[in-house]
Amino acid sequence: MNNQQVYQQALDKFGIDNQLLVLIEEMAELTKEIIKKFRKEDDNFDKIKIYEELVDVKIMLIQVELFFQQQDEDYQNFIDKFIQEKTNRLQKRLNGKVN
Repeated sequence: MNNQQVYQQALDKFGIDNQLLVLIEEMAELTKEIIKKFRKEDDNFDKIKIYEELVDVKIMLIQVELFFQQQDEDYQNFIDKFIQEKTNRLQKRLNGKVN
């Protein structure tokens, strides 16, 4: 079984609502690990923990994307459009044209 099949099986078994909640939980865990990097009193910063939490978030995002791809035939068009718009905005910021 490949990764995509495992993600689909998890989505089928647990449902989108549960997987969205797990995504929120994983994002919170990633946030916690990133905050440790900036807390001066915390010497326990470990980039490997950030990598691990990034993977957890990525796996959940893949499942959520899979769900929306199956529910909306225009999903990818919206995503591509938003990525382009936000990349253009970032480029303008880099060029000093937008605050």
